[in-house]
Amino acid sequence: MLGSAQDRFIAWSLGFVRQGHKGMPSPEQAHWSRRVAEESANLRVASELMTRIARVTDALRLESTLGYFWYILGREEEGIDRLTRTLDAYDTAVRTSSDPRRPTPEEEWALSYVFVWLAWLNHVAGRHDMALRYEERYEDSWRSAGNPDLAVVGPVWEALHARLAAEEGWEARFAAADAGIVGTEFGWDRVALHYAWSTYCLHAGDTAAARVHALIGIEVSKAIDDPVTLSVCLTACGDAEESVGRREAARELWSEASGIFRSMGARSRWAYRALRLAFLDVGEGLLDSADGRLAEVEKVAAELMSYDLGAAVANLRGVVLAGQSRFDEAETVFREVWSAPASPRNRRAVAGLALAACVPPPHPESPESPESADLHGILGEAGRLTGLLVEPLTRNALGGLLTDITQRRQAEPGRRYPLHERLSGSPSVLAAFC
Repeated sequence: MLGSAQDRFIAWSLGFVRQGHKGMPSPEQAHWSRRVAEESANLRVASELMTRIARVTDALRLESTLGYFWYILGREEEGIDRLTRTLDAYDTAVRTSSDPRRPTPEEEWALSYVFVWLAWLNHVAGRHDMALRYEERYEDSWRSAGNPDLAVVGPVWEALHARLAAEEGWEARFAAADAGIVGTEFGWDRVALHYAWSTYCLHAGDTAAARVHALIGIEVSKAIDDPVTLSVCLTACGDAEESVGRREAARELWSEASGIFRSMGARSRWAYRALRLAFLDVGEGLLDSADGRLAEVEKVAAELMSYDLGAAVANLRGVVLAGQSRFDEAETVFREVWSAPASPRNRRAVAGLALAACVPPPHPESPESPESADLHGILGEAGRLTGLLVEPLTRNALGGLLTDITQRRQAEPGRRYPLHERLSGSPSVLAAFC
């Protein structure tokens, strides 16, 4: 009887996630996001049960289907934890099996998407090195698979590697991946390709191409009726516009994306768009408006316990405080991000540079205080962290900021660096602060 109850529970969980997956993309996306959130505890129990009774392939199928939901819900850490546990159990089962066998096509598909989501969710959470590690496993997985569908989508998700590392010479491979997937049933994956292509072009400084590919993503998103990919591509289009100084166009696009996420209840995804809008407010001197947006985002970060979002909003709040000449408060905020072990590497680097901007360097005729020596050390460590960053747009933005702050501290001792003014004239810094 117990076995029968277990079987029914497992069958329900697999059927539920399949049904939810079919609702993504669709106008019912918000409904299914809420339903998954409501059933997440039961789905976790089902996954753990499958692993415990040696049905790890079923657990793999379940968890690989949930990746999109964790992204929409802003629960990246939970998704990473569940996917990692399931993958570890699967790897152990394969390694210890006395009867090696070739994975079924369905199993190959599930395994590939476990790697896709572990790469993407780690990227969103700021752990870019870990994202690249899973991307490498993904490439090995789909290339050795016998599932013919993976021959279509495999090259598409390799584009994530290019997007993260900005390797050169990928234009032809993006084009080949698109030629292989256009006109197929995999419209959602094609949107992901053009989003990655857009951001790749932005890294390379080709903002016109970045805009073109974002617009293609918007068109395909509307065709498949997926609000989330539409919002993501609207954001990418806004990034391209803002990077060439068309701030009002960027504000309009980011506002539209923000509105879609808010209407869906996708609070984390909304929050990152609100950060972009707050960034524009800072650049235009609308500090009160920026402060109001950041207060909302701060609540979301606390409720979701998102380290990356919390550090990002704190860094931008520190800029607002400095713009209001509240330098002691700004310094406190930046120091909290700098000293927090959970702060992602890029957020710590931003906080370190912002600290150096916030506190004036000593005058040459005055002896250097212990505080100044401490800041000198922080500036050096922030530079080291900047050099370790994987994502090129962020690395380049922080590299430029590091150079400016260092030169200004040497040329104008005793004066603070006007960081909020720098943001108004340097759109590329967006990557570092948002």
